[in-house]
Amino acid sequence: MFKSYFQQLLRFVVLAVYLCSICFFTASLYAQEEASYWFFGNGAALHFNASTAPNSIPAPDDFSQYEGCASWSDAEGNLIFFTNGIDIWDANLDIMANGTGLYGHYSAAQSAIVVPQPCNRPIYYVFTNNGRTDHIPPFRGVHYSIVDKSLNGGLGAVTQKNVPVLPNASEQLTAVLHCNGIDYWVLIHEWQSSAFHAYLLDGNGLSETPIVSEIGLGRYGDNKRAIGILKANVAGNKLAVSGAQTAPFAFDGNMQVFDFNACTGEITNEQTVFLDNPYGVSFSPDGKLLYVSNQTQTEVQLLQYELEAVDSLNLADTKTIVWDTTIVQWGPRALQLAGNGKIYTSYLDNSYVGAINNPNISGLGCGFERQAVSLNYGTGLFGLPAFIENIFDPSVNLRPTVLSDFSYENVCVGSPTYFTNLSTFRPISIIVEGYEWYFDDVETGQDNFSIAENPSHTFMEPGEFAVQLIVKSSCIVDTVSKVVTIMAPDETLKKDTAVCRGDSIVLEAIEGADYLWQDGSTTRQYLVAEAGIYWVVIRSGLCTRVDSFSVAEKGVYPSVNFLNERIFCPNEALILDADNGLGATYLWQDGSTDTHYNVVTEGSYAVTVSNNCGVAIGESLLQYDLACCELSKPTAFSPNGDGVNEVFQVKSKNCAIAQWQLEVYNRWGQLVFQTTDATTAWEGQFKGGNCPIGTYAWLLKYEVQEQGKITALKSAGNVTLIR
Repeated sequence: MFKSYFQQLLRFVVLAVYLCSICFFTASLYAQEEASYWFFGNGAALHFNASTAPNSIPAPDDFSQYEGCASWSDAEGNLIFFTNGIDIWDANLDIMANGTGLYGHYSAAQSAIVVPQPCNRPIYYVFTNNGRTDHIPPFRGVHYSIVDKSLNGGLGAVTQKNVPVLPNASEQLTAVLHCNGIDYWVLIHEWQSSAFHAYLLDGNGLSETPIVSEIGLGRYGDNKRAIGILKANVAGNKLAVSGAQTAPFAFDGNMQVFDFNACTGEITNEQTVFLDNPYGVSFSPDGKLLYVSNQTQTEVQLLQYELEAVDSLNLADTKTIVWDTTIVQWGPRALQLAGNGKIYTSYLDNSYVGAINNPNISGLGCGFERQAVSLNYGTGLFGLPAFIENIFDPSVNLRPTVLSDFSYENVCVGSPTYFTNLSTFRPISIIVEGYEWYFDDVETGQDNFSIAENPSHTFMEPGEFAVQLIVKSSCIVDTVSKVVTIMAPDETLKKDTAVCRGDSIVLEAIEGADYLWQDGSTTRQYLVAEAGIYWVVIRSGLCTRVDSFSVAEKGVYPSVNFLNERIFCPNEALILDADNGLGATYLWQDGSTDTHYNVVTEGSYAVTVSNNCGVAIGESLLQYDLACCELSKPTAFSPNGDGVNEVFQVKSKNCAIAQWQLEVYNRWGQLVFQTTDATTAWEGQFKGGNCPIGTYAWLLKYEVQEQGKITALKSAGNVTLIR
């Protein structure tokens, strides 16, 4: 039943993503959704749809993982596969072909991580870690298995399994994008050593010789000291590693922060904080804060450290306790950043997931929410899925791109046209393997083709040629075509056009030449804001050409000047005049076409005015001033007993009053007087006492009846009380 529900959900998500992509395509050119699906704990799963708050969804009945796990989706957020480090499930929630028996472990803190092979996206490396789990042999350490998504109808299959990487490993395992934006570093901490091993994964596979950095306190002693998590920040230049306790719960762990060079794979600049039993670690999206879960002898804590403050403070001195509890089931365990910018945490045997809602905010303003997401299916345990943290950087595109482009100059027949390659690469370190040019000039035989980066070609006939450049890189191929116009000497073209008064147009000469306009301008484009004759001399090599342009005036944009709304007395002669003297046509709401309209009754009136330059629409709502009703609104009164101007009263003249409600408020917005009787006045008192001198606001709501029609009206103002 769960599987059927999930498949229906996936179909809905695919449709929703497609519709959203139509509406929001420009929102983020390189938006990453590889972390859209999380499978963890005892049958728990979350779906992050387009980087929004997650929804709880069912996991397969046979999925369970106490600690580390991993999953991967495509850039549109469609699930590809997920694993607990032991088995791999495909997008249909079935065990993948040959996807069992991997060398991870149910209780390894980082049992697995998925890394796509650069330049070979159907291939995914699944790194698994047995570490020192169960504290008894066999200690298998880190291996990798390979998933080929192109197999089994796109559901994938495991083609290689359990290839050794570092058998003598602790539980810390992660991956970081190389500074070239293409390759990856796979980072492992060696057991009984202070050494970090950084293996390069590129298009040729995983390097056999790692970059080794011996730094920090290391992982020594009892096997339980192998427990811990290694995590990079989003930028990929910082690492944090937690080190747990020795058995049985000695509470003498540590958390360390390092600098990481994503170009060389080297780790430097150790900073250490001694804690009781740290476990989960996660950097804020901006990399300025670090969050750590820590268990003491009496409670479980969520801690925050300020990384930018370490120049003046020890890292340990920047600690803020964001959350602590003595209830084990509410103690934060694994911490993982999500695509919506929040950091989530799991709890032991709990049906909720917590969230740090504002992780870039220091102190308690980070907004930890203990019950952020309810798990409708399954329960959480210690672990959450591991991801390559770089995917949460919106500026990072995990798919290298080549944008081929070129320019050219000298477009005269019979002399060389020079082409300049302007292609750009993301990242800039992409290796270009070759260029191919096709000049669309077949009569030149072999000269119609070139592999030079910046070639030249001589066109022997004038005309338009579709020149094509193909750029081949280590990963992809990109093609661009441009129409190149080859000129004959002294060729003149006339391109007449027209412009509306107040508008401007841009005249464009052909590309690849020098230009001289009638006013001395030398740009290819020329801005015209009024009618006239314009010309340009174009020189390209030995070729000279004159283009002239006649720009006429189309006219002036139409306009409508009468008021949008108006109140008038019955029997008043009222004419709506839309004539603007611009030779336009007029169409009123009743189909009449005169320049003006004689109003005989209240209502809505509209006219459309059109000419060569455009359309203007005027609308007017005309309403009777019912019986030309007038109000008398005093601005001051003095209830001092002298018999002069003693009360405040709004009076009506020529108004057929149907309803009346007058309210008076003091300066604090307190209602001090109210009446529904138009003849009742305010004597400047409230609750039997005299109101103080000052200014009071009044609001009148009333209805006027005329010829059987009732209209609701309002009036408001201020009155000054003087004694």
